[in-house]
Amino acid sequence: MILTALIAAAVFALCAALRRRLTGAAPRPLWGGRAALEPMYNRRAAFGLKLTGRPLRVLTAGTLALLTWTAAHLDGPAARLSGGLALGGGAANLYERLRSRGVLDYLRFPRLPGRGKRLVFNAADLTIFAGLLLMLLDGGK
Repeated sequence: MILTALIAAAVFALCAALRRRLTGAAPRPLWGGRAALEPMYNRRAAFGLKLTGRPLRVLTAGTLALLTWTAAHLDGPAARLSGGLALGGGAANLYERLRSRGVLDYLRFPRLPGRGKRLVFNAADLTIFAGLLLMLLDGGK
C-alpha cells in the first residue's frame, strides 16, 4: 500500500503542477500537430456527459473511495503501479472539482478519428486510463 500511495501522491503533485503552469496558457500545437495544448475548464463528466455539480462530485468521491479500498488490497508491483496511477489521477480530478467546480483539461489530439479529435484531456485523465489499462493487462489482479 505504501508504494501505491507514493505513486498516487507523485501523480497528484504532477497534475497540480501542470494545472498551475497551464492555467491561462495560450493554445499551441505539440509534436508537429499530433497533439495540442488547449487549456479549458470542463464542468461536466468525462467525454462531455451531462452530469455536473454535486451529483458529479458525489459520484467522483464514491468512485475514488472504491478505488482506494481496491488499491489497499492490491498485490504485486504492476498492480500497485496501476492502482497508484488511477488513484492519483482520480484524487487530482476530485480536488479540482471541489476547488473550482471543474477540471482544467488541456491536451487534445486533433488527428484522432471522428469525434475523438474534439475530446480534451488532462494528465489526471491519462493516468486514470493508464492505470486501468495496466490493471486489465495484468489480469485484473
